[in-house]
Amino acid sequence: MRLFIAEKPSLGRAIAAGLGNQKKAEGCIRCGDDIVTWCFGHMLELAWPRDYKPEYAHWRREHLPIIPSQWKYKVKKDAAAQLDIIGSLLRDADSVVNAGDPDREGQLLVDEVLEHFSYKGKVQASGWPRWTKSRSERRWQTSRTTPATRPCATPPAPEAAPTGWRASTPPAP
Repeated sequence: MRLFIAEKPSLGRAIAAGLGNQKKAEGCIRCGDDIVTWCFGHMLELAWPRDYKPEYAHWRREHLPIIPSQWKYKVKKDAAAQLDIIGSLLRDADSVVNAGDPDREGQLLVDEVLEHFSYKGKVQASGWPRWTKSRSERRWQTSRTTPATRPCATPPAPEAAPTGWRASTPPAP
């Protein structure tokens, strides 16, 4: 099964309309062999300093700067149910299409969820920025109308290199 993870419900509905054969389910829309689900904003938030070390619960100048070697994230309370749905869908997915908005933030929203579940399967970006050659085409493909999302429902052939915003940034030193 191919799983589309959209940045927000409205984009998920538009992608499902482009795929056709829609059947609504809890937290997702089934479209034949494909499933479309969605995030709604950042579903994870950075942990508080006290979650790294108990002494950080009380701010002191000598603790600054606090720069953890590994960032910790917490599930937002209002996102827990949808995140559980995405996690269960990821377990059955053959591949994932990161259908976040075609900007760094949109791609990051979905990347964070994939990292949260340690998803190691095949991931493709929705391809919106990659499929375009001009700004006018890019505007057309970022539209959420059914005709505009239909080309995005058929991702490009898989590439050897990773995709998504995190793949475009160099690793931290």
